[in-house]
This record gives sequence, structure tokens and C-alpha cells, in this order.
Amino acid sequence: MKKFSLLFFALGLFLPLTSTASLKLNLSYPKFGGIDLENNPGLQGIVLWIYIFMIGIAGLAAFLMIVWGGIQWLSSAGNPAQIGDAKDKIQKALLGLLLILSSVLILNLINPELTNLQSPWLPAPKPVASQAQNNAAPLPDILFRVGSAQNASVKPGEDVTLIWVSSYSSCSGESDPPLSEWQGPVSLPSGSKLLTMTEEGFYRLILTCFKVGSPIIEEMVTIRVSSAPPLPPVNPAVEFRAYNPATGNPYASPIDGKDVVKDTNGFIKFAWSSTGAHECDGEKEFFLVNGPPMGEKLVDISSLAWGDHRYRIRCTNRDTGETVRSDDIIVEISK
Repeated sequence: MKKFSLLFFALGLFLPLTSTASLKLNLSYPKFGGIDLENNPGLQGIVLWIYIFMIGIAGLAAFLMIVWGGIQWLSSAGNPAQIGDAKDKIQKALLGLLLILSSVLILNLINPELTNLQSPWLPAPKPVASQAQNNAAPLPDILFRVGSAQNASVKPGEDVTLIWVSSYSSCSGESDPPLSEWQGPVSLPSGSKLLTMTEEGFYRLILTCFKVGSPIIEEMVTIRVSSAPPLPPVNPAVEFRAYNPATGNPYASPIDGKDVVKDTNGFIKFAWSSTGAHECDGEKEFFLVNGPPMGEKLVDISSLAWGDHRYRIRCTNRDTGETVRSDDIIVEISK
């Protein structure tokens, strides 16, 4: 009879775990020792839950046996047999309780990690996508395009898509002539906007970006809106150089396709010359609006912060809408 009782008791312990499939995991199991099967549904959580549950059941059984023995002793009315049976129950319950507490105490004294169950399997590898994100290139300071190009030529009523990316904290758009659709703050770190060009003309759309402790930077795209057939391309070209204003000599030859200026003396003279273009505009930290296709400008750099500062020019043919950008000139300000 005792064997059958133990069998039914053991089956009762595992019944909640075996019936979850038929109940579609809608059971709410009690928490033991801070273990919640809803948050730890794996094998490790189940074994730890059963381990703590069994210790709790054993402690409760010992407590009930002590209470039962005490009641039997009080109701024995001096019967030596009943008193001896009651003492035996209490002693065995105390011994069982001592064994349970001793086992847990000894395991924690030897090595607390013995009671900290760990999965026997190797940890899963990190997702490839996460590694790719960690190795992703940083955002550019500013990138502004119409479609995938620096310029566009469309007919009245056609759409164009502006695309921008910037690592700066805020950017705003403006245009010449004014366009209500491209005016004011834009979303960051990236965004796009669909414009319907209704009026004929030549439009300059400028993106200006700001960040505390950094210089203001700009980039521009152009859109030619005309019902006339497009003219054949002229492929404009531009040359952009930096000169020492004291000597009139150009600075060091380009490094990796870009001029790096270190000997500044407080001022730099920028000079440009373009072919096949009607006007030139500055970009990055070079501020020039509707400049001539050939010219020069003296820039005071004495108050610039330490670090690299980038200057660039962009020249445009108004008839075809074609544009061309120079390489960056990097001015390195140091002690």
C-alpha cells in the first residue's frame, strides 16, 4: 500500500508538467525560491523548480509529522505505547528536517556553484546580423541626393525624390527659388521626401546641418524643370585648390586625392576654375552662393576648433542641370 501511495504522490508532482500540451500551456505554476516557470520554461528552470519544490514539500511533511506527534503525545493520557510512538514520529521528522537542511548547507559550503544549475550545452553563436551591425560603417556627416544623383532634369508635373543622411544632431532644408515642400527641419539620421515639380525653373535645394561643438555644414542638389527637350550633356569639370596667401604658392600636393593643409598662418586662399558650368556654390564648410565659374576667396581660419575641417565646391550648368563636385580640401588645425 505504501508503494502505491508513493507512486501516486510522484505522479502528482509531474502531472502539471505532463498536462501542459492538452491545456495549451495555460496553467499558471506557483513560484518557488524565486523560480517562475513562465519566465524559465527550459529544462534548467524545470529541474530547479522541482528541486526547490521537493525541498519545500519535505519541510512541510516534517512539520506536519511534528505536529501530529505532538497531538498524539498530548492525547495519549499517559499511555506509554502512544507516547513512545509519538516521540518516534517527532524524532524521525526532526531527523529528516535536519538531513534536508544539512544537505543544502553542505553543498553551499563546499561550492555554491553546485546549487546553481547550468545548461550542459554550448552557448548559441551570436547572430550574424548583430556582428554585421557592430562592423557597420559610421554615418557620414552629410549626404544629400536627388534620386541617386547630384542633380535632376524633369518636366513640369513630374516627381523627384530627395534622399539624405547625416550624423549631425539637426538639419534643415531651404531652396532657391523657395519651395514650401522643402523648408524647415528634416528627420534624422536619414530620410526621404517626394516632391512634385510644377513650375518651370532652375532650383537649388540646400541641406544645412548643425551639431554642438562642430562647424555648420551644407550640401546642395539642383533640379531643372523644363518642358523643352533636354540638351546634350556638357560634362562640366572643376579644379579646386588651396593657396598660402602670404606666398601665393599652393599647399602640399593631394594625399589620396584630397588636399591636406597643415601650414595655415590664420588665412587660406581658395581658388577654383570650372569648364562647362555657369555658377559655383560652396559645400561643407566653404560658404559660397551663386559664385562665378572661376574665382578665389580668402577664408579666416584663426578661430576654428582643433581637428579636421572640410571644404568643397560644386559647379552647375544651368541649361542641362548637370553638376560636378570637387574633392574635399581638408584643413587640419592643430596646436
